[in-house]
Amino acid sequence: MKLRVQFFVASIIVMASLFGNSQAFECAKATTEVELAICASAKIHSADTAMEKAYFALVDKLDKKTAKSIQAEQREWLKYRATVCGAGSECLLEETENRANAIKDNAARTPPMLPVFLRQIGSSNTYNLKFEGSKFTAPSTNGQIAYNQAIERLIKEMPFNEVSDDQGMFSYEQETNVTVTWQSDKLISAIAYTYDYSGGAHPNSWTTAINIDLQQGTPLKTGDLFPPQAIQTLIADCRDLIIELKSGIYDEVNEESRARIDEDYPGVIKKHIADMTRWTFNETGATVTFDSYAIGPYAAGPHQCEFTAEYLLKLADNPDLLQQ
Repeated sequence: MKLRVQFFVASIIVMASLFGNSQAFECAKATTEVELAICASAKIHSADTAMEKAYFALVDKLDKKTAKSIQAEQREWLKYRATVCGAGSECLLEETENRANAIKDNAARTPPMLPVFLRQIGSSNTYNLKFEGSKFTAPSTNGQIAYNQAIERLIKEMPFNEVSDDQGMFSYEQETNVTVTWQSDKLISAIAYTYDYSGGAHPNSWTTAINIDLQQGTPLKTGDLFPPQAIQTLIADCRDLIIELKSGIYDEVNEESRARIDEDYPGVIKKHIADMTRWTFNETGATVTFDSYAIGPYAAGPHQCEFTAEYLLKLADNPDLLQQ
């Protein structure tokens, strides 16, 4: 069945500003419900102005070809905002502030990165989809290319253009948001949060990390950072952290609790420590994320083992990767 994707018309005045020199539309000329809502609120108008300034600041750093691509991407975001928010003031403020922050964050990076925004408005048998992330503007190294390819793989995994015949009375939805948590000239780390409702009693969510060795141009592996003995230490310490988090089930951190958790979830902690798609790095250290169901029922939610930078640097046999 041919995909039917419905788009709503975004603000003509705001859209025109993408190609003009003006960085804010005139409220005296506002006509659409979005424009009128923006002009009726000082907070929303301020956020919208900040978003436009951030947008033009990023465009000024780009060549003409790349600037055209972000113009098209910004149009899609404007359509999305008009569709989901209409005249809703809280929605307009939140979406506009989030967009402004995303553009500022990408513009501040070296080299600057482009925001990526994709949206599909579903029908009775297609998904409502949203993807937000960022890519290198003009990837010139194998590491930058590898990161962009990882973003493209996440997009391809989403059910764009797929038809489902079993949606019933509820619309299926999936949304992925990718946030860069660490970037140096050696390593880039990002976390993708995915929300999915495909029927059932409740939605599901999961995370996927991207860690690229920018010097080697390859996805990072646990063995690239830590020797075997250090990996065993990480497994043991993560197990103790999980026991502390699940204090209602395991009384205290001792040999009995360690044996119980190894029996309850055999190999799970070891598997997560060994899998760099579970790790994200930031300025203070790193986090290993266990999604819902990994350790415990869905109601227990996700669990995390957090390690400080100081702790990791002592264990690493390649500590340069973890330093700016």
